[in-house]
Amino acid sequence: MANFTIKTHFESPLEVTFELISDFEHAAEHIHAIRQLEVLTPGPVGVGTRFRETHKMFGKESSEEMEVTTFDAPHGYTVECDSCGSHCRPSTN
Repeated sequence: MANFTIKTHFESPLEVTFELISDFEHAAEHIHAIRQLEVLTPGPVGVGTRFRETHKMFGKESSEEMEVTTFDAPHGYTVECDSCGSHCRPSTN
């Protein structure tokens, strides 16, 4: 199984950064690779939140339905999805 890591460094306080990256309703405005994000579950973002994200990565656009599987404000969260025979598990930690 292949793994890869992409890291980004933010020059802002942890709480400010977490608030920005966990604002799914406005993700396309704040995160360059996200073209569109539709939240599929009601209520605040947390474990169990599902959303459909259209993003561009490595020059290709794709849409995936993802679910938040861990949520530890303001430290990070993990989302997971199965797509094209692979299991994706991006994390903000």
